[in-house]
Order: sequence, then structure tokens, then C-alpha cells
Amino acid sequence: MRDMARRAHHGVACPPSTRARAAPTSSGAEIGDGRTEYPRSECPQMNVEPVDLVALVSSIMGISIVLFPVIGLTIRFALKPTVEAMSRFFDHKGLGENVQIMERRMALMEQQIQSIESSVAQLVEVTDFHNQLRSGTGGQPESGPADPEEAGEPAG
Repeated sequence: MRDMARRAHHGVACPPSTRARAAPTSSGAEIGDGRTEYPRSECPQMNVEPVDLVALVSSIMGISIVLFPVIGLTIRFALKPTVEAMSRFFDHKGLGENVQIMERRMALMEQQIQSIESSVAQLVEVTDFHNQLRSGTGGQPESGPADPEEAGEPAG
């Protein structure tokens, strides 16, 4: 703590890399960790070069021209098995639903076919009955009354 107060009062401790460039004067004192303490006016200053924005942007664009396709191909080949597995999973999931829908449709079609068959059977019976009435051969049932008026049915 006392050392920090002394540095703040007397000067700035320059790193060892800058010490080689700046020749220590009689006012520089060794701190002990490889650095030399200089007065503020004698400490070498770091030169900051201006950034060439055009060169920086052109370098980034040049690297991007090569880097983007490489990244795209890498991602494509890396994700292809995952995407295929997911598509197969969702296809099989939809397959179960499709089977259930098809089973319902088949059950409805079977009911319709049965109703059509019963309607056709009734039409065949009615047609046979009408043919028997026209021909006059045995149109009377054996178990029922001989006259339709006796059965309570109006004659048509």
C-alpha cells in the first residue's frame, strides 16, 4: 500500500518491455519486480497507429468470401444426419395418424357397402314380387291371409 502511494506521488512504473527502449536516467529507480519507476515526463509513451478502415473492411470481406461457403458446407454435412433423422421421426409419427384415418374410412366404406347390399337385396325381392304379380303365378304367401283386406291393409 505504501509502495502504491509512492508511485502515485513520484511517477509511473513502466513495464519491462518499454524499459529497454527508454534509457533510464539518474531519476529512474528500480521497483524490484523488473520494472523501473520513471517520472511522468520521462516514461515512454505508446504510439497508437490510426486504423486503416478500408484495409480492415477489405480484409474481412476477403476472408468472408472463403469462410462463409466453408462454414455452410460444414454445417450442411454436420446437420444432414440430424435433419434426416428428424424427418423420419415425423414421417413415422404422421404414418400412425394416417393409418387411423384410413381405418376409419374403410369402416365407413364397409358400412356403406352393407347398406347398399341390403338395399339391392330388398330391390331384388320387390322386383321378384312384382314379376310374380304380373305373371299371376303364386303371388300369395302361405302363412298370411289370402285377401289383403282381411289383413287390414288397403288394396292398392
